[in-house]
Amino acid sequence: LCENTRCPRGPAIEGTHANPALAGRAAGYGMPAEAVDGMDVTEVEAAVRRAVAAMRADPHPRFLELQTYRFRAHSMFDAELYRGKAEVAEWKKRDPIPRFRDWLLQCNLLHEGEVAEIEAEVAAQVRNAEAAAEQEMSTRIQEERVEVAGVHQEHQQPHDEGQRPQDIGAGACLRGQGPD
Repeated sequence: LCENTRCPRGPAIEGTHANPALAGRAAGYGMPAEAVDGMDVTEVEAAVRRAVAAMRADPHPRFLELQTYRFRAHSMFDAELYRGKAEVAEWKKRDPIPRFRDWLLQCNLLHEGEVAEIEAEVAAQVRNAEAAAEQEMSTRIQEERVEVAGVHQEHQQPHDEGQRPQDIGAGACLRGQGPD
């Protein structure tokens, strides 16, 4: 299974490869391959079913390329100079989540009330995950401070008010004995 976002770590694959069709490369390895619209949940599901059925009948590797798009940068340091905002906006029109939701609604497999319930549940899960991550980060920061200082709060010794900073030394400052 290959998720082809078209922008692996920089410029679009169309600008860096003579043949951007990744599924075609599987032939060199003797693998049957298929490329599908990775932005269409139903098409991906159908392709995976076909691949699984084929592998059950003939247990050899298969290559399935999901042609999709990455909406965000690879990292906070990625200025995304290799694509424009109009390109991203155009691809967002094909966002698989709202497309799948709309398909489920059109097929009467899901109703608006259920959509609202799911969205509320997901929002609550995200809030809970954020709170847990913040708590974990706060706990880790406190643990790292103790580890860097090399002592726990209860082992700190007060410094002599008459001492000058240069008399104390860096080690004492790290242990919380430095000037306030």
